[in-house]
Amino acid sequence: TKLNDGAKFCHECGAKVPVRNPPPVAAAPPAPVVKKKFSPKPPSTAPPRNISKFKASKKIAGNTTGDGMSLPSFRGTTTSIIERKKVVRNPGWVPPVKKEAKSGSAVSMLMGHESWAFYNLKLVCKASGKGVAALKNALPMDKPGFVHFRIDAENVGNTGTGIITTANIILQWKGPNATTMSKVKCNGALQSALNKLQPNKGYIEVLGIKNLSTHSVFDRWRPGSGSKVIQD
Repeated sequence: TKLNDGAKFCHECGAKVPVRNPPPVAAAPPAPVVKKKFSPKPPSTAPPRNISKFKASKKIAGNTTGDGMSLPSFRGTTTSIIERKKVVRNPGWVPPVKKEAKSGSAVSMLMGHESWAFYNLKLVCKASGKGVAALKNALPMDKPGFVHFRIDAENVGNTGTGIITTANIILQWKGPNATTMSKVKCNGALQSALNKLQPNKGYIEVLGIKNLSTHSVFDRWRPGSGSKVIQD
């Protein structure tokens, strides 16, 4: 049999007696630790990165005390928000102003006695002039419209001799050959004519040109006149 190290000899026969519990073998000493010498890393030659445009406008939510005891919390918050410039398109844009119909374009032409301007139902000036004779030639027989007519009269309402009263009067023209529907539309546009053809001192209705004159216009318009219609 193979005997372990440390066996003893028998005192009678001289044979080796194995040892049942041999002494533990001593462990080899640990190898010495060799420390490496520190060598500094050479500086980088790459250009620095420009991170200014990525700068966050808000700080990251979490532990900002630096005590090392609490963990940061990101529940319900974002880690960072990048600032972006707001681009305003057409900063000088102004909503366009709705243009009115050119209803008063000929009002400034009423500069003297018997000056006039004729308008259609949309209050667009179609003709202008001076004198009743020229007005009769300009009035359409088959279409309605409005005439802005000026008269200069003396002693209106017994104001006195030599006192001149200037009045712009609306003549609601209804041509004798105009259709019934167009005459109805003319009645509907009367209030717009009174509002837009300024200044004016009321209106009279004209149904024909036979009795149309400056005297008849003044007679129907003057204070105390019963009838407001000039007809053939």
